[in-house]
Amino acid sequence: MSDLNINKVNTEVNAVAAMSHQTDISKKGGVDILAEVKHRSEKAIRLRNEQKERGIIPSDFEKTLFEDNTVDFESYIECNVLFKALNAEALGSVDVRYANYQQSLLHLLQHCYGYFYALKSNSERYEKDIKLINSAIASSNLRSNKGNSLSTKIIKLAWKGSKVDRKKLSNYSKLLDNAWCKSRTNHHTDKNGAVLPKHFSEDVMEQGGISSYSRKSAAHLKKQNALEAEGYDCLGDKQIDLMRDAIQREAFTYADKTIDLMYSARLPSDNVFSQELRDGERICALLKWDLDNNEFRVVDTYNESGKDGVVDKAELTLYNKLKARCQEMK
Repeated sequence: MSDLNINKVNTEVNAVAAMSHQTDISKKGGVDILAEVKHRSEKAIRLRNEQKERGIIPSDFEKTLFEDNTVDFESYIECNVLFKALNAEALGSVDVRYANYQQSLLHLLQHCYGYFYALKSNSERYEKDIKLINSAIASSNLRSNKGNSLSTKIIKLAWKGSKVDRKKLSNYSKLLDNAWCKSRTNHHTDKNGAVLPKHFSEDVMEQGGISSYSRKSAAHLKKQNALEAEGYDCLGDKQIDLMRDAIQREAFTYADKTIDLMYSARLPSDNVFSQELRDGERICALLKWDLDNNEFRVVDTYNESGKDGVVDKAELTLYNKLKARCQEMK
């Protein structure tokens, strides 16, 4: 074989080898791409099915906020484009999208929180986007500084150019902070206790709506969740239980101060009502003083299990009265 033919064969072999290597890379890359596409497609289907089961139909506005129009509260579009969409909604559609203004407002705030949650959960994206956010605020002459919270910056950009006053904007940013405060764990939160974006609107409404939710500090929410962990809906319920325990022990204690509970007057018990009571049961009685006979007369009685709540109110009043006395003690 001539040198010319040998060189020709070697060239062809090298070319085939190179093509084969490129084909292997291409196949590998193709497999990875196909797997990613399949994964995203399956995820989108699961999300749509879940939203359908919950009776949620994403609006066209929501779809534009995400890559592939899939409302997953993760794949938000590029920062500057996202804020243009949020701002357009705040200025133009938030008043008319729903008949209920609060529902319409939450529709927007949910995605402010969703983006906030995405940045707080992804340090790499946060480092990239926070530079764009700071630049956008500076170029818009918005009052802000590096010390402002992320929630404040997001709300300011979303409502840029609106006539909404600063107090309301501050309340909106508090909504985001309170949802993220990680003070509890339930079906609305992630494993760390932060409200999941898809449950943001539900969580706000279940706790009294926008105004009520924004007034609750992280500390308040933590106290509330601690009460719930103990089985109480509110502090008053716990105080009533503490008062009942004090009555049973015949001593009230608060802040290491103790007041002995002294029982004085005895009422007659020869009536049908007293015969139906169990030992230790607490009742409230409306009494009339009979001066001629030097005795109390029972006008009416209220049972602690009564729906009127008279006994509960009396016990709570007594708790606060005794608490104040303990605080006055040196």
